[in-house]
Amino acid sequence: MTQERGGAVAAQESVFEFRTELHRRDAVRTEQGPALRLHLEREGRSLPSRLAWTGADGAHSAVAFAAGMGGFLGVHRAADGSVAQLRGRIERRRGYPALPAGLTAADVLTFDTHREDAPGDWRRAGRLRLLLDDGRGCPLRDLEWAEESGAEASVSLDPDRSGFLGYLREAGQGAVGYRGFAVPGRPVVSGDDLVKELEQFGRQALGVVEDLVGRLGGWLGGRGPGDSGGAGGSGGSGGNTPRPA
Repeated sequence: MTQERGGAVAAQESVFEFRTELHRRDAVRTEQGPALRLHLEREGRSLPSRLAWTGADGAHSAVAFAAGMGGFLGVHRAADGSVAQLRGRIERRRGYPALPAGLTAADVLTFDTHREDAPGDWRRAGRLRLLLDDGRGCPLRDLEWAEESGAEASVSLDPDRSGFLGYLREAGQGAVGYRGFAVPGRPVVSGDDLVKELEQFGRQALGVVEDLVGRLGGWLGGRGPGDSGGAGGSGGSGGNTPRPA
């Protein structure tokens, strides 16, 4: 019973802080790298087994985690193109919403996500919380990950981090479209939600048309007898009768 409880507690500790090392191919010594702080939670799904990310400056890293997230091994390519082996060892893990020192809730990206089960048919896919701080102070641009369950995803973030677009593949299934809107994001438009939005749009459009008709009727009703013009003018010659001076 104690062992089961301990496993449940460990599963809830999804905020990781790793100590990192960089080893360059022609270097004699290993150099210490910046700490890597990570939180990736897709509504109760399993922990990541592999992670790759690219910053806005073009620097790229890709790592594979040891079982239980005790450490990782990977590679880092800096913005200048130099390459180094990247190693990490777990230093501390926490249960969300506890965060490493220097980070706040504002550093955690939260998205309402949707999956595209058929072209144009988007369905809710829960929330995604993401924190990835590799110590370089550069915004995240692209992210790919695989989970211990076998699921995988790849997303590209908008420059202002208001959302993302990519694909999602659950274990044993084909890839589907995957998108997210930063919370509070716009709701998914599909099914009953789509009908409700169309009804609301129709009511709004009808209100605008009725307002325009009312304004036009008032404008026409306010014109004087000499402004009638056209085929409705007085006299037997119809609309060609010259207007009085």
